[in-house]
Amino acid sequence: MSYVAQRLLTFPLILLGVSILVFFSIRLIPGDAITAMLGTEAGLLTTAQRAALAEYFGLDQPVHLQYWRWFTGLFQGDLGISVTYGKPVLQVILERFPLTLELALLSMLVALSVGIPAGVLAATRPERPSDLTIRILAMLGQSTPSFVVGLVIIYVLSVYFGFVPAMGTFTPLFVDPLANLSQLIFPAITLGFAFAASVTRISRSAMLDVLSDDYVRTARSKGVPARGAHIVVTQHIEHGRTRD
Repeated sequence: MSYVAQRLLTFPLILLGVSILVFFSIRLIPGDAITAMLGTEAGLLTTAQRAALAEYFGLDQPVHLQYWRWFTGLFQGDLGISVTYGKPVLQVILERFPLTLELALLSMLVALSVGIPAGVLAATRPERPSDLTIRILAMLGQSTPSFVVGLVIIYVLSVYFGFVPAMGTFTPLFVDPLANLSQLIFPAITLGFAFAASVTRISRSAMLDVLSDDYVRTARSKGVPARGAHIVVTQHIEHGRTRD
């Protein structure tokens, strides 16, 4: 409990330090926020117009005052104005949060539904061709960039086989669930691929540790095959839950 309490107490300080570091580091990047917001149109502004925009966004103030203005605004729900979209940052986050949450849940579902069975299969057949194949695929999954995985998935599933379109207008989940799922399947597989590789390796390692326990070795000595050892593990877990 003391360790958890210590972590909870230091977490706000870590966030504060990271926010200060990021805020001041951005100010070291060449250019300014007005140019980033308006792009090539920023060159059409007069000096007075640029000064008015800088005053409106508080960019004419010292950096430490800009940070203090942003920091105090956090407690009022004011995260500032998005340079890219020209809208309040909180509004942009709320607009995109449902889609982000759905994509995160789908990618996690893909990763767990693939990674756990693959890890168990590899652990119950150690050093067999299936184990080596799964380990190689897991290594590739962790080392391959997500954009490469995405391009391969689009080419194979959409261009080559033509299962679902690679591009299209986004459809909300509650409007048309099937269309929504078909539009998010590529991003979900892309994000879940690397996570599935990590889950596979973790599941395999944990399963190997369990298979070396006494109760599993006893079952193996009584004739339970290696392929069925995971059944013994499952029964042991269920027995422990019932007893508790």
